[in-house]
Amino acid sequence: MIDIHLTDQVDVSFDLPMLTAFLEDVLSDLHPDVDSVGIILADHDFVHALNKDYLAHDYRTDVISFTYSEAHEALCGEVYIDIETAREQAMERGLSELAEVVRYSVHGLLHLVGHDDQSTDEREAMRLLEDAYLATYPVPL
Repeated sequence: MIDIHLTDQVDVSFDLPMLTAFLEDVLSDLHPDVDSVGIILADHDFVHALNKDYLAHDYRTDVISFTYSEAHEALCGEVYIDIETAREQAMERGLSELAEVVRYSVHGLLHLVGHDDQSTDEREAMRLLEDAYLATYPVPL
């Protein structure tokens, strides 16, 4: 089960139920046993504070994932998305805000199930998976 939450500082204009249904399909493809996953859309300050407080990284980032379950347990975790970064990147790339949020969400889910992006090869592998899932979104991005 996926729940999408907005912090008090953000608002979105896209269809959250459609995004939720899509991400549930992605997650069911990635992991057979899911307890609960939260997708939290927040602002720069909120995500930066998480990055600093929990990962000791004093800089902005677009996505942070926290897995709360062990390998043998049903998946439980949270993905925090910096909606302001998504908007900025979407404008720079000539894409919709939704396209960036979908990419960031899939990226975060990939982290939750164990994918990493520390090396060039890992980043490329994750990007290919993201692209494959984005191609299946039910409306044009």
